[in-house]
Amino acid sequence: MIRRDFRCWLPLPQGFSLLSSLVVHVVCKCVADFTGMLHMRHPDFLGGAFWLYNMVYTQVSIFVILYVKSTLESSEEAALEAAI
Repeated sequence: MIRRDFRCWLPLPQGFSLLSSLVVHVVCKCVADFTGMLHMRHPDFLGGAFWLYNMVYTQVSIFVILYVKSTLESSEEAALEAAI
């Protein structure tokens, strides 16, 4: 928004243009999150640096989630064994 490139290329009235641009950017972010699509590196969508951050964040978060899940499961098993 600082670079004034939030609005998409559609020639629409101002209010509808902002709403449609928000929808386009959210959809592009979701597509990039779940697919890793290289086309989203374009400056109009995510940009190269944010796309790279997004890919690294996705890969790291998998291991963090697995660690937390295994920790919670082991503590639940210990609580069940203590209750029996």
